Amino acid sequence: MTKRTNIRIGHQKRNSNRNLAWTLLLSTCLWCVFSRTHAQEHMLLQYHTSAKGGTSVLVENVQVTRQGESTVCLQMLFSLAGVRQPSIYATELTPRLYTATDSIDFPSVRLLGSKAYYHDVRYPDAPDEEVMEYRDREAYQPQAYAKQVPYQAWMSGAKLKFVVRAVDGCGNERGFIQRTYHLPYQQRFTMAERQKIISTQQAQYLQGRAYISFSKKNTKIDPNYQNNPRELARIQNSIDSLLSQQDVIMKHLSLKGFASPEGAYLMNLQLASDRVHSLKQYLMDTYGLEDDIISVDYEPEDWVGLRKYVDGSSLPERNALLTIIDNTQDPDERLKMISQKYPKTYRFLLDSVFVYLRHTDYRIEYVKVTEKEIRSSNVSADSTTTNTFTTGQMPEGPSIQLTQHRVHRYKPLMAVKTNLLFDAVLVPNVEIEVPLGRRGNWSRWSIMGEMWFPWWRFSHNPDGDVNPYLRPDQRPTRKSLEMLTGGLELRYWMLPRCNGHRPLLSGTFIGLYAAGGKYDLEWNSEGSQGEFVSAGITIGHSWTIGRHWNLELSASGGFIHTPYRYYEAEFDDTHLIYQYNKTKNLIAPTKLKLSLVYILGKKGGRR
Repeated sequence: MTKRTNIRIGHQKRNSNRNLAWTLLLSTCLWCVFSRTHAQEHMLLQYHTSAKGGTSVLVENVQVTRQGESTVCLQMLFSLAGVRQPSIYATELTPRLYTATDSIDFPSVRLLGSKAYYHDVRYPDAPDEEVMEYRDREAYQPQAYAKQVPYQAWMSGAKLKFVVRAVDGCGNERGFIQRTYHLPYQQRFTMAERQKIISTQQAQYLQGRAYISFSKKNTKIDPNYQNNPRELARIQNSIDSLLSQQDVIMKHLSLKGFASPEGAYLMNLQLASDRVHSLKQYLMDTYGLEDDIISVDYEPEDWVGLRKYVDGSSLPERNALLTIIDNTQDPDERLKMISQKYPKTYRFLLDSVFVYLRHTDYRIEYVKVTEKEIRSSNVSADSTTTNTFTTGQMPEGPSIQLTQHRVHRYKPLMAVKTNLLFDAVLVPNVEIEVPLGRRGNWSRWSIMGEMWFPWWRFSHNPDGDVNPYLRPDQRPTRKSLEMLTGGLELRYWMLPRCNGHRPLLSGTFIGLYAAGGKYDLEWNSEGSQGEFVSAGITIGHSWTIGRHWNLELSASGGFIHTPYRYYEAEFDDTHLIYQYNKTKNLIAPTKLKLSLVYILGKKGGRR
């Protein structure tokens, strides 16, 4: 991870081609400036979606520049991290320039779960052209952002803040976070000023504990691994709470890392050392802290913590475990005795207790600064948090190409469907569904019409020879499947109570249908002809699988009334001899459908 830098405005330098020496010199200078300007600045903006963890917005490579005389431009990369947000969630990230009296927002970015994304795609309202939308599978990859706002004089002393809102499908706000970029620590006071203040003021303390997770045998911190966004935020929030105060100087930050007892002692010794040093480097990169302001210590195995747990527990082997811990000097031998003598208890400790023995304790020592000392160091009130542009005129930055991300939207008019189960046996069929409304309670209703019409005859007598004197078992084999069926269905889509973030014509539904038709079914020259009417209930679910595509599964059952005539076919089916008429009334399953759905619509706007 590269060193965190302040958000700043830099003059654009032009390369001179007078001679090779000037070219190399200027190229080197530009490389140095560019490498600092684009240094990676990780800022995890976290909100919780469940008790198990949270989703974070990762902001990095932030650059604010003035473009000409009229605009200010913000460039950055952003992405989601941590626990995947639920499909109905929408996370909104808004960059904001502000002072004590004025503020202005850059265009927001919305990072949407899959259902929320398709809901917006199929929603008929006019879009907000200033909001860029990304589906979450895109948002978990770094996305470029470059937007402008009009320049105003008050922006010369402005600070940059990020506001994050997470809203579920019902419009309930699940998280609201504002995080501000702070000046690198060393820029607030000179070394001499800090030493003078620290030596004359009484120190105060802030301490806490964080459970940083590492993958197996790994010592490098991954900010997105397991609960690391939440645990790193514990330390960062403590540091932020101090750095955000204008009258505070951090004197010292001490870190002590602990490993759990499982494994060899020498290996845990190395792991504990490497991991706490990795955390030190992470904080130095994040806040620009000097090496000598952070001290580290480590303990390879936290037997003190384990003893404290066992002593306060109700384990049946409590006293025996305490005896082993207190009287066995070799830690490897101590662990071996516990695992061999009490394997069930050891397994419990390994699964449920050891995870809490892998922790980092931190202690921040700081002093309060008097107003006189602040004035004497020329530190203004506005310079204690984030990105102070240089006072006076904001310098002009390099020209950039703005990113564009548009979501094509449409107003759903109807859905055209085909039953894949019928298609598999070559039965022609078509369904058309029309939503009765697209807003409020009307979006819960739709009406669907369907038709399927197999009209087939098969014969095993290709020459057409017919002998009326043949016995029935000697006649040619013939089959007939001729049906003409149609119906209507009124559907009610079971939305959440808040009616939110469900794409139109998707989700679970129930319906009432009415159908009718006629049929001719023949098997080996014996068959039935008739008509039928049916009415019943349908239940199903439709999954959104694309911008215009759904996959729908449904089943129906109900009442069937069918008068029919039984017949025998003679003379190659040219004569039907009706034997008797009959009527049947029954309640039975009537339909099973797996339908591929394409939603037609007209253009509804672009984002």
